[in-house]
Amino acid sequence: VQRRFAPPKDGGPEVKELPILPGTRWEVEFTLAEGRWLASEIKPDDGDVDDEPELKGPLTQLTDTDFEIAGVKVAYDADTKRQTGAGTAGPELAEGLVVKVRGELADGVLATDRIKFYPTSDKGALEVRATVSSMRYADGSGEVTLGGFTLALTPDTDLGEAAPRA
Repeated sequence: VQRRFAPPKDGGPEVKELPILPGTRWEVEFTLAEGRWLASEIKPDDGDVDDEPELKGPLTQLTDTDFEIAGVKVAYDADTKRQTGAGTAGPELAEGLVVKVRGELADGVLATDRIKFYPTSDKGALEVRATVSSMRYADGSGEVTLGGFTLALTPDTDLGEAAPRA
């Protein structure tokens, strides 16, 4: 797994490395561009590395058995727990509501056992939280795969605590 990149032209340290390692859990906010997930911000997540992946965003393509978040099909059924709180939407599903789902991704479908609702005022930044399975980063770009989801890292990605270090 390549995590090293060339030094900056200004003569900075010769070798740097990102601390985003397989087996660690991270939260990534992202946008969609031409079908690709582009990481806008990445930061450590305090969840357990064995926790199932979580995906948050506005739901679309709603049917009686599934919906989509960021192009990912999310399957649910009558036994799926619906988590609401004061000021949140739900428990009924509707197009455009911001929800967070948790479950395993298999064959492009995330089978969720829980749907968490957010306030209708939440504009729904897209977000995924999961354990990293692979990481590739060189010359300011790369990709990270976590929970079965692959996101592009670009020079515009806010690496925060994950910023390269010597």
